[in-house]
Amino acid sequence: ITNSTSITSAEDIKVLPLRGFRNVVSIEGGVTNVAGRTYVRGGRREEIATYIDGVYQNLPLTGRASGDIANNAIEEVSFQAGGFNAEYGFANSGVINITSKTGANNYSFTSEVITDSWLSKTSKTLGAYSYGQDVFNFSLSGPVPGFANSKKLKFHFSGERQLQDDNSPSGFAFNRLVMDADGNP
Repeated sequence: ITNSTSITSAEDIKVLPLRGFRNVVSIEGGVTNVAGRTYVRGGRREEIATYIDGVYQNLPLTGRASGDIANNAIEEVSFQAGGFNAEYGFANSGVINITSKTGANNYSFTSEVITDSWLSKTSKTLGAYSYGQDVFNFSLSGPVPGFANSKKLKFHFSGERQLQDDNSPSGFAFNRLVMDADGNP
């Protein structure tokens, strides 16, 4: 097979234990994600063309993808590995197309908070440490006020904030040295 295409919908992304479109793509065959860097079929990360709503996201100088989008703003992630059309001239390994959500006919608000801040960073609480991982996101969608009767003018607003004290959590407490009150590690 010279070309394989996979499409992951918002409903699928909602139930996957992953955050971000790069991690969604990394579960496909021939794709690896090492330290947040995506590689397709052994190619360099600069060989992947990334589009969000049809807008090319790779930096012209380095060729690396620069854009990002919150999970709750993604409607669909389409991924192609090899053998794609000439319209993707900057791609050699793969093409990632992200489609964002559009407004709805009715107002809706969603939010999500993921935190481990209530755990201790130095001693186990309930058998676990705090790694300083906090994610806050929300989305608001609906018809534009004043134009509700037309149902043609809609909006979708989404935002996400991630706070990470430890960017690569492991089975141990923080990778950095933590001192107790007596100055002992």
